[in-house]
Amino acid sequence: MNPTIDAKIKAKGYERVSGMAILNDVAVTETHREILSAKLTTPKAVEVFNKECEDLWVLYRKNKLTTQITFSEFNLVRNARGKDAARFDIVDDEGESYWLWMSKADIKRNIQIFPECKAELQKGLNHYA
Repeated sequence: MNPTIDAKIKAKGYERVSGMAILNDVAVTETHREILSAKLTTPKAVEVFNKECEDLWVLYRKNKLTTQITFSEFNLVRNARGKDAARFDIVDDEGESYWLWMSKADIKRNIQIFPECKAELQKGLNHYA
């Protein structure tokens, strides 16, 4: 594979893999005229690729992103009204970015679900009495 093409694909969050294709892999090959690529988005596409494609194709797989949670603020007015008062910025495992308010119970649940984000979640939890 052309090193420039390889670098461009890796810059998009994909890594080169070997072996059998799985759902959502990207298959890439070079011809003397162009670069061909296909995202394997259906089980049938994966099956056909694994049965019929030659070694001239290179497989790339999206790096698994992890959810990132960052404590943003604690709103005393919302808390006084009995509303969720801890605000967090979220980047989910698909790369989507948003923010949301969490209650004390929400934060405790998310510490269990996302132990890698415990330090940031704990910042919000510390504000609840």
